[in-house]
Amino acid sequence: MEEKKKLTKKQETFVDLMVYQDYKQTKCAHLAGYENPGVAATRLLSDQQYAHVQEKIMELKAVQRAKNEITFEGIATK
Repeated sequence: MEEKKKLTKKQETFVDLMVYQDYKQTKCAHLAGYENPGVAATRLLSDQQYAHVQEKIMELKAVQRAKNEITFEGIATK
């Protein structure tokens, strides 16, 4: 069984910016502190080596969608 990779601090910052801010991927990488943000963003989002980063982004976006979902029940309870 393969051990799940942990996110580095830069990767955590990148993921948070991608999920919770309305920035383009290059700006997220720049704000996270990557030296070559365009290259870093592309690699983080498409390279299989960074699958753990991609999975975390998808996971957090799913949580956000569920949290912000507008349903009849949700409106009725408000």
